[in-house]
Amino acid sequence: MTSAMNNLNKLTSEQRNRSATLRQYINDNRVSLALLHLILDYQKSAKGGEKKRLHEEDVAVFKTLPEDLLQKLHEE
Repeated sequence: MTSAMNNLNKLTSEQRNRSATLRQYINDNRVSLALLHLILDYQKSAKGGEKKRLHEEDVAVFKTLPEDLLQKLHEE
C-alpha cells in the first residue's frame, strides 16, 4: 500500500473536511504550487503532536476479517 493511500485512510471526517476546504480555497484563488507546498509542509509539521498510532482494535474492518487473513496481518 502506498504512503499516500495510508495517509488517506488515516484522515478523519473532520480532517477530510478541512482538507477539502483548503483545496477549494487554493483552486479558487490560484495559489502557486510553491506556496501550496509550504502550506502543506507547515500543516504536516503542526499536526506532528496530534499523531496517534492506530492499533488493530481501532480498525473496524479487522473485526470482520476471517482468521486466516488476521493471521497473515499479524505475520507482517
